[in-house]
Amino acid sequence: MPYLLRLSNERRARFTVVSFEKDPLPDEKLRARIAAVGIRWIALPYHRGAPAKLWDLPLGFAVALISVLRDRPDVVHARSHMPGSIALALLGTARLPFIFDILGLLADEYADSGHWRRESFLYRSTKWLERVLLRRAAAVITLTDANARSLRQSGLMPAHAPLLILPCAVDLERFICGGSDAFPRGGRPVLVYSGGIGPWYRPEAMAAFAAAARRITPDLKFLVLTRDDTRVLEEAAREHGIPADAIEIRSAHPDEVASLLCTADVGLSFRTYGPSTEGVSPNKFGEYLACGLPVVSSRGIGDVDEITIRERVGAIAEREETSAYERAWREVLAGLEDDATGLRERCRRVARQELSPERVTDGYADLYREIGNGRVHASSAHDAR
Repeated sequence: MPYLLRLSNERRARFTVVSFEKDPLPDEKLRARIAAVGIRWIALPYHRGAPAKLWDLPLGFAVALISVLRDRPDVVHARSHMPGSIALALLGTARLPFIFDILGLLADEYADSGHWRRESFLYRSTKWLERVLLRRAAAVITLTDANARSLRQSGLMPAHAPLLILPCAVDLERFICGGSDAFPRGGRPVLVYSGGIGPWYRPEAMAAFAAAARRITPDLKFLVLTRDDTRVLEEAAREHGIPADAIEIRSAHPDEVASLLCTADVGLSFRTYGPSTEGVSPNKFGEYLACGLPVVSSRGIGDVDEITIRERVGAIAEREETSAYERAWREVLAGLEDDATGLRERCRRVARQELSPERVTDGYADLYREIGNGRVHASSAHDAR
C-alpha cells in the first residue's frame, strides 16, 4: 500500500485494489488517507487453508471482473500466485494484460518450511500455476537478481517479456537513527533480531549464533523483536547457555521497531535454506541497514550475500556451526571497532541506493506505461498473506 499511495499521490497511476485481508482493516486515519488519493479499495475476508480457496478465488474473480467492467483499467497487477490466477481468468475474459509480481517461489517456500511435500498435489499444482503465469504474463516482477537469473535460464517465460527486479523497499523516513554512531551505542553491545519466528526463520540457529558471539563478546545482549510465539527460541537460548539477563524478547508494535533498532549494534537475519531462498528479499535487511546496523545473515538469502560482501555491510555465516558463527561475528565486530561511524554510514547509503521506495514506485510506473500503452490507469489485485 505505501507504493500505491506514493504513485497515486504523484498522479502517476490510479488504482482499484482488490485484496484478501486476514487481519482487521487499518484504522480510519489510514483508510481516509487511501481514499483521499483516489484509491478504490475492496477488501475481502481471507480464509486459511487450501480448501478455502475454492470459495476465495471465485469470489475474488467476480469482484475483480465487476471492477474491470466499472473502472476500465489498462493493466492488472497481480501480486503472488493466487491473485495471479484471478488475473489469468481476467486475461481470458476481458483481454487485459497482466503483470505477475511473483514475490517469491510460493510452492518452494511451503516445501522448504515443511508445510508441503514436493510430491504432493498442492506443491505440484502450485508449480504448474506458476509456470502458466510466467508464460502468459505481459511482464514479470521479481524481488531479487538471483531469482531473475533463474527465471531467464529456465525458459519458463517468453524471452521478449519484460523482467523487472524490485526488492522489498524500506521506509527511509521512518527507519532512521539520530545520536551517536559509536560502538556500542548503549552501555553494552546489542545484537538484534526483528521479525517472524517459525519454520522459515531458524530460532535454534539464532540462539546458537548469539551464544557463539557471546563467547567473543561476553557482555553481548540479544534483543528479539517479534509478535510470534517465542517458546522455541526461549528453549534454544536456555540450551545454549544464554543467561536470562542477556536476552530480551519484546512483542513490539510496528511503530516501535525503528526506535528499538536504534538501540542495537548488529542485525541478525537467518532463514531456512532451500530452493525458495533465492527469491527472498527480507524486509529486516533493509530496516537494519537504514538504521545503520551491519547485518549477519545466513547464506543464500536472495541478493543479501552479494550486497553484503560487495558493499562491506556485514558478514555471511556460511555454515550452521560454531566456527562459522564466530568467524562472522569477528568480521562484523572488527568493522565496528575499527570505524563504527564509517560502517554505519555505509549501511545507510546502501539502503538509500539499493532499497529505496522510489526505486520500486519508479519501476512500477514505467512498467504500467509500457504494458498499458502509455496510459496510467491500473487495477491492482493483491492477496494479503
